[in-house]
Amino acid sequence: MNLNRGRAFVLAGAVLFAACASADAAPADRPIAGQYEVQGRLVGQQQPYKGIATVERAGATYKVTWQVGKERYVGTGLLDGDAFAVIYAAVGATAAPGLVLYRIQPDGSLLGSYTSMGAQTIAPEAWLPGRGN
Repeated sequence: MNLNRGRAFVLAGAVLFAACASADAAPADRPIAGQYEVQGRLVGQQQPYKGIATVERAGATYKVTWQVGKERYVGTGLLDGDAFAVIYAAVGATAAPGLVLYRIQPDGSLLGSYTSMGAQTIAPEAWLPGRGN
């Protein structure tokens, strides 16, 4: 990892932490752990994809795993009200880490946008609860 990329990663983590500093105070009545069907579009493209995401509580944070085709991603998420932010990386890949921010909808689905470190574009992603089986 070059020095500028490392600094950007630290800065992104600091911004994410500051934006979600009240994660410990997230409402316990908003269950987010579970399995979801994932639908999205690739950053900078119109190509759709589908997959499965699993969210598990891990102390004050959440462990998030995605399976999209042959690719697997892991991340750490913070819940703050109706906002759920996750920093993630592809398992076994050298690609830049990514950041996604979702808004939890009244029906339990999550709608958001994601990007990768250094990218100048974002793309949409939606999670549909209980449909990842």
